[in-house]
This record gives sequence, structure tokens and C-alpha cells, in this order.
Amino acid sequence: MLLRNSVALASQITTKFENAELFVDEKLNREITLAISQIYNASSGYYDRDTIAEFSQAILDENLENVFEKGRTWQRLIPGIYAESKILNSSLFAYSKFVELFLQRVIENPRRRILKSLIYVYFNFFPYADGAKSNSRPNFDQLCIAIKQLAAQLSDETLNVYKNAIKNYNLFDQGCELNATAEALIISGGKNLDAQIIAKELGASIESPPTDFIKGLFESLCIQVSSFSADSLGLAQSLLNIYQTLWPAGASGCSFQINKSLLKSSIKTFRDSQGKAKPDAIENFIQKIIQIFGDPRLKGANDVWLDCHDEALTIKRYLSRQSLEDFFKIIQETAKDEHWRERQKFWQTYHDKDLIDEVWVILGAEAKAVADNFFNREFNAAVLSQAQPNQSVLLMRFRSRAYELTVAEWSHDGACHIWQDSDTDAPKLYEMRYKATELRQARHQEKWIAHMGPPSLWQHKIATKLKELGSIAISNEVAENHQAQQQVRQQKPTYSRFRGRR
Repeated sequence: MLLRNSVALASQITTKFENAELFVDEKLNREITLAISQIYNASSGYYDRDTIAEFSQAILDENLENVFEKGRTWQRLIPGIYAESKILNSSLFAYSKFVELFLQRVIENPRRRILKSLIYVYFNFFPYADGAKSNSRPNFDQLCIAIKQLAAQLSDETLNVYKNAIKNYNLFDQGCELNATAEALIISGGKNLDAQIIAKELGASIESPPTDFIKGLFESLCIQVSSFSADSLGLAQSLLNIYQTLWPAGASGCSFQINKSLLKSSIKTFRDSQGKAKPDAIENFIQKIIQIFGDPRLKGANDVWLDCHDEALTIKRYLSRQSLEDFFKIIQETAKDEHWRERQKFWQTYHDKDLIDEVWVILGAEAKAVADNFFNREFNAAVLSQAQPNQSVLLMRFRSRAYELTVAEWSHDGACHIWQDSDTDAPKLYEMRYKATELRQARHQEKWIAHMGPPSLWQHKIATKLKELGSIAISNEVAENHQAQQQVRQQKPTYSRFRGRR
């Protein structure tokens, strides 16, 4: 009985093929899927899913010729030919015989409407593989060949945009390769790539979410931008702008693979542009990166930073230098010059020699109010409690080959506190709130140094302690400065109560 029902349903499918009733736009696979599903259910226990799939392919092969003989009905296959069927485990375009007959008929009957339908299929079913997701499209090269042949045969002016895209941007190349298209777009557009201009040049459309073609093209743009000259920070900035156009919700609305491609490409360009790009351009670039992916120093930043360690370190180093400069500016507004001028010179020397890896600013209430009104950009800093409202702390992380040190430099008349990596009470960087007690070395008094006496004295003490605890030294600059100051003091004239000056 079950077998008889299966045969009856198979006969119904054959009839539908002969009448060309299956190929109706988006309903293309719906009826065949339903019918084959019924066969599968009716014959469960007799046939497995692979057998049913083979059976359905046999039905297709036997009836394709009849379908194409039914006048213009076959044209309605477009664009439904790429609709996926769970029962068939593929689209109809996976069947080589179907592709051969279909494209042969397309070339024999060139029509503008058919070409545009094929181009629609190309843009919307492009075989872009997003990470682990496989999105292969069988016989896609044959589709590209057919598009180019039809474009060459037709002389309609409305098709000029596609003809130009084929000629100037290598569009519809076989192999689903978009690197050549991306490179041509960059060369043509210079450093000012724009999503809308790219779409216009290629005859594509910008939608949200983007099509697989746009995703593939954007990733190819990332690859090509990273290979351009060292003065191409403007290209990287254009990539970030295009990204925000395509994914207005930000990194959370985009795939991990594209986020990673963009981050690696743009940060590489940023590194190559160091010393060549204008400060304003660099600042705008950094702010855009943080706007999209978040500050890599803070919790809540996009997870892509975790897979881009070197890129995160590059941004952290830039932000550390910026934080150091920002801290100096804020202290100038909230502390006496005598409290910080020499300390600024001292720590700037360490930073200029790349001995400070990370910097985090912690502000008292008054300093926080100053910072909120001081900068015209996003400024991330922690809040200090249980301290004087005008006090602030510069929290730094030093790394040598064998040691790590954490240093808390207090503003005003506060001391310098040092923790080794073995100290369990060492404060962690990038928290958003700190108590004053967390930023003072309580266990080991020998690890904190007050700023007493002339600058050369406390500078020598801190430099000696950093070298002793962490093998971190700035040559002999501090020691030589201290020795010179000592010599000056020793050369000052002294006076005897009985003999006068000596």
C-alpha cells in the first residue's frame, strides 16, 4: 500500500513537470519539496533520505526536456532556481543537466529581462563563505559565463552599467573571485571609497542586512586595502565608513569573520601610517575603531579583540600614550605646577622609551568634572573614591622580559607605589572604580616612595626601585642626573663660624 502511494505521488510530480506547473517564481521548490516529502513519509521504512534524493533527481532528469518545450514558461525559473530544498539537499541549479539545458536556452534566446534576472541571482546568491558556514553554489561559474555572454549580445542602454562593471571592475569573473574587483574599485576611487558610489558603479544595491555578494566584496576590500601603500590611512577610514553604512547596528550586527578582517586590515594600515598621517586623521581613526568595536581595554568590548591580540596591543599602546598626555593636561588644571612638572618629565621619559606598556587614568571628583568638559571626544577613565576630591592617580603597567610591575603615581603630594607581579594585592588596570586604599602599597613600605627633597633625589629612588624589582631601567640618565645634582650641591660654598666661606 505504501509503495503504491509512493508510485502515485511520483506520477503526480511527473505530471506537474510536464505541465510546467512547478517552476513558478519563489514557489519553485515548494511543491516539489512537499511532494517528495510525502513520498518520503509514505515510504518511510522502505527508503532512506539518500534514496529519496536520488529518486527526485531521476524525476528531474527525465522531465527537464518537457519543461523547456513548454514555450516561455521556463523563463519563470529565474530567480527561483537557487531556492534551497531540504529534501533535495540543494537547489535545482545543483543538477548539471538542468544547468546545461537552462543556460543553453538562455544563450539561444537573449533577453534583457532574463539577463537582469541572472544578475539578480548573482548578487543575491553569491557563494560567500562566512567562517565555518559553507555556502557553495554548484555551477556558479556557468552562471557567470552566461551573464557575460548575454551582456555582450544585448545592446540595451540600461545594461551599460553591467557592461562597464565587466570591463572596468572584472565583475562576474569565474571562480567567484572579488579581489580583482576590489582592487579596481580602490584604484578608481582613490582614498575616498563610498558604499553608495560602489553600488552605483557595479549596478548592485545596498541593503541591510547586506547580500552575500556585498559581504564578499567588503572582505575583499579589506584584503586589498591592507596591501596598499603605507600612506593609505584614508582608505582604512573609508572602510570604516562603509562598514557603518552596511552594518549600522555596529559590530554586534556583523559576523565575526568580517569584523576580524576589517580590524586586522585597518590596524595594519594604521601601523604603516605612523609618522606619516596627520594627528587629526589618526585621532579620528582611533575614535572610529573604538566606536565600532569598543575600547579593547574595557569589559564589554567586542569579542573580536580576543582573536586579534596584536591589533588590540597596538590600540592599547596608542591609548596608553594618549591617557598619559590626557592625565598631564588634567593635572595642570587641578594641581600646582610644582607637584607634577618634574613627575611628568620623569614618566614621559619611560614612556618615550616604550617601557610603559599600559596606562589607566583614575580621577577624583574635581578632576573628573574637569575632564568631562575638557575633551571633545570620548574619554575613558576610572573614578577615585575615599580620597581628596582633587586627587588623581596614574596607574601604569611595566613589563620586562622576566618581570611585571604595577605602579600607582598619585597626584599632588601623593607618593609613588610599586607592586610586583607576585603581590596579590596589586591593583588591576581598567576597573571603573577604585578606593584610595586599593592604590596604596600597604604591605611593603619599601615599595612606596615619597616625592621628598629635590626632584633628582626621588627620581633616583624610583628609578633604582624599578630596576631592582623589575629590571626596568632607562640607561643611566636618572642616575647621571642625580649624580650631577649631588656634585652641584657639594660645590656650593660653605661658611665657617670663625673663618668665613670655605
